[in-house]
Amino acid sequence: MNTSEYGVPFPLGAKRTSSGWNFAVYSHAPVCALIIAPLQNPSDITTHALDPYKNRSGSIWHAFVPSSDNELLYAYKVGEHLLIDPYAK
Repeated sequence: MNTSEYGVPFPLGAKRTSSGWNFAVYSHAPVCALIIAPLQNPSDITTHALDPYKNRSGSIWHAFVPSSDNELLYAYKVGEHLLIDPYAK
């Protein structure tokens, strides 16, 4: 698994910045991972384990992933469930 930077809890959803992507989702789950693949190469999947002490603020999980990709496919793994972002636009 890859590691990610802390990120920020708001805005919820995925937000592109000049140097990567910030992800934030509301969940009470004790464990969360972020699964990402570039839209141009969806077989290049990376999993980012989120640290509950660094990547969680209250009930919001958040992470920043450096990336030059303008479009990503992503989901959250919460427990045994794979979740599509409810805040996706």
